[in-house]
Amino acid sequence: MDPVRNIAVVRVSGYYNNVDTVITLTTGDGAKLPDPSVEGAYNLVWYNYTMYREPAFDPAYEIVRCIGRSSDTITVVRAQEGTSAQNHDIEGCTYRMVLAVTKKTIDDIVLALGDKFWGNGSPDYVPLFTSTKQLVNSNIKVNTTSSMVGINTSSPSAVVDVVPPLSSNVVFRTRSLQSIASLGSELVSNGSFSLQFAG
Repeated sequence: MDPVRNIAVVRVSGYYNNVDTVITLTTGDGAKLPDPSVEGAYNLVWYNYTMYREPAFDPAYEIVRCIGRSSDTITVVRAQEGTSAQNHDIEGCTYRMVLAVTKKTIDDIVLALGDKFWGNGSPDYVPLFTSTKQLVNSNIKVNTTSSMVGINTSSPSAVVDVVPPLSSNVVFRTRSLQSIASLGSELVSNGSFSLQFAG
């Protein structure tokens, strides 16, 4: 995953066209950002602060990937995450970059936690779902009307209905860590139920 910082907003010094890749920041602002050579590359949102106080309001915002930093000079790859390389060169305007949560951030989190949600690839988890939330274990039944989950039974009569034989070392977990009573509805609505065998 990319490195993160709290409230990492930097001011861009000067103006740049849509092919420039070496960007100078205001003196001292470079220290607010991670060092890609130590922590890895990361994305920044580049926008016109004078005309649009928030990046989301700037129709010409651009996401760039910072791949290098030396003091207050950064090297970037332009046009990331489906954005287009823009000219950031309106005279009299101040431009900023912010290390913000973007779609890539969320995608990286989902990918990193995928095994915890789905059980894929982890020997500690029984895979209940594929990535499209389809049940892969025929011994597990979900009653979507009553939000009940059955293990080794095709007709669950309780929120979680486990019919022996099944290991006694079973831990039920839900994404929101709610009580066992809400596990059934959590599974039906979010598909994030997992079954873990302890010990």
